Amino acid sequence: MLPLYYLTKRVIKMATKIDGVSKSDMFFVDDPNMIQIVEGFNHREDFSDLQNLVDSIVQRGIDTPLHVRRNRGNKEQPFALIAGERRLRAVHIAHDNGSTHVRIPVIVKQVDDQQAFEDSVIENIERKNLNHVEESNAVIRMGQFGYTVKEVANRWNRSDQWVRERQILAEAHSEVKRAVVTKKIPTDVAVSLVKAKDQNKQPDELKKILAKAQGSKKKARKAAATVIGKVVRPGVRDLDRVRMAVTGAVGLPEADKELLLAVLEYTLGELPEEDLGTFIDVLCKQD
Repeated sequence: MLPLYYLTKRVIKMATKIDGVSKSDMFFVDDPNMIQIVEGFNHREDFSDLQNLVDSIVQRGIDTPLHVRRNRGNKEQPFALIAGERRLRAVHIAHDNGSTHVRIPVIVKQVDDQQAFEDSVIENIERKNLNHVEESNAVIRMGQFGYTVKEVANRWNRSDQWVRERQILAEAHSEVKRAVVTKKIPTDVAVSLVKAKDQNKQPDELKKILAKAQGSKKKARKAAATVIGKVVRPGVRDLDRVRMAVTGAVGLPEADKELLLAVLEYTLGELPEEDLGTFIDVLCKQD
C-alpha cells in the first residue's frame, strides 16, 4: 500500500485556474469519504430532495466548490466540511450508484470553529438553502458563540425581528417545527403559539389551529388568533413593506417618519422598549 503522502497526492489534484480562485486555494478530491461531515456543525436537516442534484452532478459535475478546512490528525478524512453538505451527500449517492468519475472541487480555508460555522451559515442563507427551523438552530448556535441579536442581524444582513423570531422558533415543540417546515403554518403563527403556550401544550393547540384553518395557510393567522386568544403579529416581510411605504411617503417630515417607524417596530416586537423611549425623547425634545 502506498504511503498516505502519495495516496493523498493521487486523490487530491490541483485544479486549473478559474477567476477569483488561485491554484493554491483549490483542489479536486476524488473520494467523498475523505471529507468529514462534523456532527452538529452543519445546518441543513432536510436532504429529501437530492435526486435532481445527483443527476445534474453526474452529467455536468459540481459547479460551486465545497468549502473545507484541514482535519488534522484524521488520516482517513483529512478534510472537515464547512459548507456544501447537500452537494457532498449527492456525490456519495452518485459514487454508490457507480458514477465514480465525479470529482469534488474544494476550497481549503484556514479558519477556527467559530469562523467556519459563520461561513457555513452565511453561504446557506445567501443560497436560501435553509428552512426557517434550520435557520433558528443556526441563530441559537451563534448565540452560544457569544453574538447578540444585533450582531447576528448585522452579520447575516437580516433585521432584529428576524433573529428574535428564529430564537423563539427554536423553543417550539417538534410538531410545531414540522408544521413550519412543511408549510402548514407561517413562521409568525408558530412564534405566537410558542410565546402563548408551554411546549407540552403546543401540539394540541396546533391541531386546533390546523382544524380551523382547514388546510389554508392564509387562514392560519386568524385561526391562531382565535385559538390562542392573541392577534398574530405580521411577519418580517410585512414590516419591510411598511418600512418602504413610510420611507417613501410624500410630505411626511423625516423626523415623523423615523418616529412612526420606531413605534411600528416596537409594536411588532423588533425595537426594545427602552430604545423606543429614548428615541421618542430625542425626537420630541423641544428647543
